[in-house]
Amino acid sequence: MTPPSGPSASGYLTDEEDSISIFLREAQRTILLCRYAQTSTPAETEYAALLSEAVERLLSAVQWLAKITTGSVNDAPWFHKAELFLSQLNARLDPDNSRTASPRAEALAVRWRLTSDEVTDFVRQSDNLHLTLPGLSYKGSRDEEYPLTRAAPPRSLVDKLDGARTPRYRLEGVSPRAPPTLLINKLHAIRNRHFPPPQLGPWVDLSRVRRWLEHCDSHHVAHCQLSTSSEQLFSDLPRRLIDVQRRCLVSAEPRQRYAALSYVWGVAPSSMALRRNIDLLQQDGALNSTTWARSVGGDDVTQQFPMTIRHAMELTQQLGERLLWVDALCIVQDDDEERQHQLNRMGSIYANAYVTIVAAGGTALSGLRGIEGATPPMTRTVTTPYYLGHGREDHVCQEIQRSHRRLQTSAWSQRGWTFQEQIFSRRLLILDHTSVTWECHCAVWLEGMEPVEGQCQDNRAVVAQGFSFSAQPNLGEYARHATEFNRRELTYPEDALDAFAGILAVLSGTSFARGFICGLPVLFFDAALLWYNKTPLTRRRPRRQPTVDATSASANVLRPSWTWAAWQGAVEFVDANIDLAGASPDAENKLVTRYSYPARWLYQYSLVSWNYRANSGEDWKPIPSLFAERRLSRCNEEATEPTSPTTRGNHAADAQEHRNEAQVAESGIAPTLDGSHLLLAYPSRAFFHVQQVFGQATVLLADASGGCVGSLTSCGKPDKEAYSLPHPPCEVVAVSVSSLNGEESYDVLWIEWEGRIAYRRGVGRIRKPAWEAKKAERIELILG
Repeated sequence: MTPPSGPSASGYLTDEEDSISIFLREAQRTILLCRYAQTSTPAETEYAALLSEAVERLLSAVQWLAKITTGSVNDAPWFHKAELFLSQLNARLDPDNSRTASPRAEALAVRWRLTSDEVTDFVRQSDNLHLTLPGLSYKGSRDEEYPLTRAAPPRSLVDKLDGARTPRYRLEGVSPRAPPTLLINKLHAIRNRHFPPPQLGPWVDLSRVRRWLEHCDSHHVAHCQLSTSSEQLFSDLPRRLIDVQRRCLVSAEPRQRYAALSYVWGVAPSSMALRRNIDLLQQDGALNSTTWARSVGGDDVTQQFPMTIRHAMELTQQLGERLLWVDALCIVQDDDEERQHQLNRMGSIYANAYVTIVAAGGTALSGLRGIEGATPPMTRTVTTPYYLGHGREDHVCQEIQRSHRRLQTSAWSQRGWTFQEQIFSRRLLILDHTSVTWECHCAVWLEGMEPVEGQCQDNRAVVAQGFSFSAQPNLGEYARHATEFNRRELTYPEDALDAFAGILAVLSGTSFARGFICGLPVLFFDAALLWYNKTPLTRRRPRRQPTVDATSASANVLRPSWTWAAWQGAVEFVDANIDLAGASPDAENKLVTRYSYPARWLYQYSLVSWNYRANSGEDWKPIPSLFAERRLSRCNEEATEPTSPTTRGNHAADAQEHRNEAQVAESGIAPTLDGSHLLLAYPSRAFFHVQQVFGQATVLLADASGGCVGSLTSCGKPDKEAYSLPHPPCEVVAVSVSSLNGEESYDVLWIEWEGRIAYRRGVGRIRKPAWEAKKAERIELILG
């Protein structure tokens, strides 16, 4: 019986010789099909030659492996893979199976049908198949193994080459070969030759940017569009928008699609909407540069319409959008009530924006680059970036990382206001003076690139992360945002909490339902109050002159010393996650703070209950933190309760403090003091001498014998020379107790007094035996 022809017939054969013969015959037929294919372009001709080379390479390897394989070839997985590859390639070259293995060219002249993507797929399959053939491997200096490119005549010994850095090739009976030359690299070379990568001219290709937007609209619905729950969270919309066609402000309507601008203001005090010009700005043409000076009440050159805003309007229009949101114009800047209302909703404004245009190349007066007919050209040093060549996937990732580094060092990334704009925006179109980049949740696309998929899974390290939060309150998530924000700079330092207000508003509306006090979460107030710094901070002091409404509560307000927002620089929080599973009253003592130290647990409980007063004349209000609730419950228990790391404490002293707190509203010094944003508590106080100043901000404390008993971190830079002389001891108050690996310490605030109000100077920890040896006294502490 004559077996049917074709690789698929191998299943009917029992004779191994016939299986190999049929495979060889079909491989020769495939080579001829590629060689005599009727191609229509030079690129297709080279594609056909490359696939012919792939089959020749496979044929050579199968012939040799069939000779050295022990056992049946029909049972070898590699042989089945080779058969499958050949069968699929034949099916695409000659789907009707109309050509035979005739030596005449016209008998095998089939029309070329393979697309460019299909050629890529077959070349990759060929490389992968060749890389997995048994017994062929290249062993390098770090023990990486790669298959050899071609089979070799059998040899009895394995060759070893001398030299520690000289590659060694190991193959059972095969001589050493060079590392493999992958056919995919030849394919990329063909494409680079016939389809040279695009050159980047002086102008941004806005048609490509529109394709980025359309691709994200259609392919990233699950990630880059607002879900139903997100729409409820981000339900607030801007009050006004810029109509880029009418060149004026218009009232925002529900469900309107708009772009938003994120940029650095710089110092441009007159380039904004004010109560005196808001009506003029709503007239057609008011935002033309020729009429701007008149609308703001003057014709001085410093009052010209800011170029960055003007260019963003042009870009919005050329992208086919009509509405644009810009904070300086869409918020009346001297209306404190409206301004605060809109600042608290900044997260919603940017989350609802269709796209956020990022001006990363300067300030409001610098303008954009590369928008043809509207701006100066891009200043490019390379017109054909290497990452645009075929087969440069690794270079794309490298260029994305370089692009991120450039962005991180830009003025835009250093400014406090742009932080929440960046993390709330779903899609960023980033323009500097040399390039344009797209970032969304699912992808990062560089200029010249067509939209591609797969980056959500493959390139997590380089994809913008945006804003995220969990359903349960998590101190670590809050700390991550506060830490990153506080590294940034503000033209007006008193704007710190305003620039962070959008993030706080979103957290308050989700997991942090109890809200925030001067930037610290009420829920974890005791733990958050212990923020610290490793390097000296700079105290933020107001620079802006009082507004026209000098009686406004927000005019020229200093933030209190106990919040991180009062200090500029790198602050940190213990990387804590609160386990809320045991926070119910019937599961006392299971509220635990987990710290980031490996294999360690840090238990913390509060020693004081904090009260807060926002402004003079107001009543003191207790801060309902979780730690305060646990402490109140513990104080109400019997003194005979068994002790544990989370229940030990001076119950009598705690009870006395609660009596003091109950009386504070009736009489005493505290209610009569003037001042805003004050804290009131009754902690224990002690004094410790300085042993030495260590590093940039650490002060080591000593006991009477001179031994180290703890440390403080100074908010500012401590004076080493001053502490080397006889110096008054440091005054500290204990606010909580921590137990790390079973060793308890007191968490303390380092304070200094101005009149009857104390101010934070630093934070630290003191070993429990050293603190208790001091016989600390209870005091009334008003912290400003």
